[in-house]
Amino acid sequence: SFLFLPFAVNCQSISDLTFGTDASLEVITWNLEFFPTNGQTTLDNVSQAIQQLQADVFAFQEIDNETLLSEMVNGIDGYEVAIGASGGSLKLAYIYRSASVQVNSIYEIFTSSEYWQPFPRRPLVFDFNFQNENYIVINNHYKCCGDGIIDYGDDSDEETRRYNATNLIKEYIDTNFPNKKVFVVGDLNDVVTDEEPNNVFQKIIDDSQNYLIADMEIATGNSDNWSYPSWPSQIDHIIITNELFDAYNSANTVVQTIKVDSYLPGGLTEYFENFSDHRPVGMKFSPNVSTVFNKNFEDQNLTSGGWTAISVTGEEVWGVPVDQYGHNNSYFGYMNGYNSGPKVNEDWFISPAINASAYENLTFSFWNASGYSGPQLQAFVSNNFIDNPSSATWSEITGINWHNGATSWEWTYSGDIDLSSLTGQFHIAFKYTSTSSAAAAWEIDDISLSGEAKMFTIIATANPLEGGTIVGTGTFEYGQNVELTATPDENYTFINWTENGTEISTQATISFEVIEDRDLVANFEGETFTIDAIVSPENSGTLTGTGVFYHGQSVTLKATPNTGYTFINWTENGNQVSTSTTYSFLATTNRSFVANFQLATYNITANVNPENAGTVTGAGSYEHGETVTLTAAESTGYLFINWTENNEEISTSQTYTFTANANRNIIANFQPKTFTVTTSVSPENGGTATGGGSYSFNTTATLEATPNTGWIFEKWIVDGNEIETNPYSFSVTENIDASALFVEADEEFTLTVTKYGNGTTNPNIGSYTYSSGQTVNVTATPDDGWKFEKWMIGENEVTESSTSFVITQDTTATAIFTIISGLNELGANVVTIFPNPTSSILHIKCEEQIKTIKLFDITGKKILETTNKSINVEFLPKGVYTINLNINNAVIAKSFIKL
Repeated sequence: SFLFLPFAVNCQSISDLTFGTDASLEVITWNLEFFPTNGQTTLDNVSQAIQQLQADVFAFQEIDNETLLSEMVNGIDGYEVAIGASGGSLKLAYIYRSASVQVNSIYEIFTSSEYWQPFPRRPLVFDFNFQNENYIVINNHYKCCGDGIIDYGDDSDEETRRYNATNLIKEYIDTNFPNKKVFVVGDLNDVVTDEEPNNVFQKIIDDSQNYLIADMEIATGNSDNWSYPSWPSQIDHIIITNELFDAYNSANTVVQTIKVDSYLPGGLTEYFENFSDHRPVGMKFSPNVSTVFNKNFEDQNLTSGGWTAISVTGEEVWGVPVDQYGHNNSYFGYMNGYNSGPKVNEDWFISPAINASAYENLTFSFWNASGYSGPQLQAFVSNNFIDNPSSATWSEITGINWHNGATSWEWTYSGDIDLSSLTGQFHIAFKYTSTSSAAAAWEIDDISLSGEAKMFTIIATANPLEGGTIVGTGTFEYGQNVELTATPDENYTFINWTENGTEISTQATISFEVIEDRDLVANFEGETFTIDAIVSPENSGTLTGTGVFYHGQSVTLKATPNTGYTFINWTENGNQVSTSTTYSFLATTNRSFVANFQLATYNITANVNPENAGTVTGAGSYEHGETVTLTAAESTGYLFINWTENNEEISTSQTYTFTANANRNIIANFQPKTFTVTTSVSPENGGTATGGGSYSFNTTATLEATPNTGWIFEKWIVDGNEIETNPYSFSVTENIDASALFVEADEEFTLTVTKYGNGTTNPNIGSYTYSSGQTVNVTATPDDGWKFEKWMIGENEVTESSTSFVITQDTTATAIFTIISGLNELGANVVTIFPNPTSSILHIKCEEQIKTIKLFDITGKKILETTNKSINVEFLPKGVYTINLNINNAVIAKSFIKL
């Protein structure tokens, strides 16, 4: 029989309040009623509750004092705060665990004035990552009050404002977060249980494929668990999108109103005074953890879920009391060996069988409490339990935090017990014992075994790839059933499934239980076609790529020309199909091709070096193997040397013959012929002749005859032709004989060479004797800083520095040099001085006004300065002088000779 002692009431304090774990994500919404409603007392109480709940994200409403909230959070290790900008004294805020939550962004939406009616407090969005997954929380505080009837025509009606706010939030999520894991939380100030057409959440409820009200079971359950106890109603909600449905449906997921008041001595009265008029509502789930079992006794059924209760000794048995004194004020499992005194009992409470191969990182936990004295409850694990615990082998689970009995009925968390070392199939059991002298009462609740489901990859490929398609592959949990179906493509037939080369089935659809990774091959056989090809002409090239191919298989033909041939095209039935040496297509029928080649054609070019030195015949276009004959013919005056290619000599014969096997560029090289010019004089003592020697064809030879003293050059006799020009130049195109003829002079004259200024003459200053009629050459060269002015040959002025004349009398040749003074001679054409040379008066003719006239000697020394345009120079020694005239601020220099 089961005996429940009604006086064994659980006594809990705020320090027993729990919710979050390191492995799970927790989101809690909590209206803190004009926080802090009772000053420092509220700050202390809320701070303690946050630290006990250990949630990852808290979404707060009604924050009246931002500074005090920030100071409170700063005093809680590991938490940070973010507060919305709008809402006045009813601001929204988040606090979050910085170690587990990575913030992406926090921002308000619907901020423009047009949204004031539906959103008196702008929704606050929290975008964050948890365990590498992205989540969105939208925190809200809807308009309160109303009559429960939506006035669709009045946007200021309270019910309508909440209805419009919900619909806008839904539209925003549909548009901006279509594939995101989204929580809509907050004090939404309306129940979710109203009937149509007055349910402000109706569009959320109707879109059940995409949205779910996570706290719906609370709203439809016992009013003791509602979030707003002062006017009993469930108005604080958590709404989730379909991306969170799997997490919601997991056995280890918890959605509950957290009854903080149950942990306070003063209950709701104390809670209302020091916390808020709203209770927090939270959702907890483990993203990467699967719940193997979670026995919480809420169905008041001891053996539901495959559990077994076995009494080995004694009449007392495990049971579920009718009162909710369990952890978090829920139902629980109970065993007491006292019945009008302690009794001898051995009772087992055994879990269903678990396959360890299906999970990784198995973790076991539960809550326990006890009263009275007696043996401690124990936990065991067995790999061979069938139906009798006495015949099974059991290993005790160590490291459990058991209630120590110091405070009766105080719930104690076992801790997270690591069972990852277990293998095979096993059971977990609680063993209760009591004696005739001691019988304790033990309570257990929220018995949980969780782990990460082992995942395996099933791969299947088609052979050949184009033979068909396969469905059913992917990643699966251990023990999950997989069905693979192979569907052949057109013109293919399914043959079998193979794994590691071994046939495992000839059925196109196979199914099996996943216990390991597998890599399967679906083999298909297609209709085959023959692809052949020949070359034309024979032996002109080679082919690859022909053979037998499955339908749809890729074929690539490749033609390679033999030496001396080039590829033309592929033809099929006489029609060209490609001009590329590589031709690819899919096999869909038998096909026969011809790869067509032709003899290679080469360009043979030949050039002449130097240009016009000769001609070449025989260049042009030749087929491979043809004989090429190049012939070089010399132009007049040139000789053939050799043939070269790439600067290398290849032949010295004027006729060069070879076989065409490549493009070639050949040079025919020539050089000019050499001729001799022979000179002589007649008579031998009449003079000398130069210009004889060897000359290349068409180069210039210059003959010059120079008479000895007393002789005169008469003429050249060149190959019988009389030439009186001396020197005589001509192009050499043949051997030449040239003779210079001289005659004796009848009379001799003296040439006197003088100079004024600094420079040299050729011949030098002095006197020289020439025969009458002889040609005389004179040249004047100025020194640095001087310039040549003119020659005075007799009374004749010659301005060329080099000149010649025929002497017929005694003659004086004077070279006149003037110093370069840097004077500006611009405009010199406007001034004339005469006579020049002069022995007395020098006249200056100028149309412009002359400011000054300065006279300088040959050394640059100033002799006089005047403005008189007629100057008597009789007093000057013979020589060369310079006059500088300042005209319009320009200096003009003129030189003259004083005789």
